[in-house]
Formats: sequence, structure tokens, C-alpha cells
Amino acid sequence: MSTRWCLAAFGFVCGLAFDWVMNLWHVIGFIRPVTWEAGLMEEAEESRRRVHGWQSKRRRQGVMR
Repeated sequence: MSTRWCLAAFGFVCGLAFDWVMNLWHVIGFIRPVTWEAGLMEEAEESRRRVHGWQSKRRRQGVMR
């Protein structure tokens, strides 16, 4: 039973570490200039995509199906 909990804890820690690395990569690669305002705007946009779903501008215009 303790092996199962150790494996679950290891998976949880690895998931958090992966999320941290991906968020850092996003900030370094895509947000210019790196400011608190830009970070908050990006987080607001990402939240909107999560809630409402994301569609590209071309798809809304009917160019892509």
C-alpha cells in the first residue's frame, strides 16, 4: 500500500513540475514585453479560452472547416 502512495505522490510532483516548466516556457517564448500587465492579460485570455472554447478567426469566418 505504501508503494501506491509513493507512486501517486511522485506523479503529483512530476505533474506540478511539468506545468511549471510549460508555463515558464510560455512566458519566455510568447509574452513580449515581460511585465505584470502583460502576464495578467495573457492569463485573462487563457481563462476565456478555457471557459468559452477556442476558435480561430479563420474558422469563425468559414475559411476552415
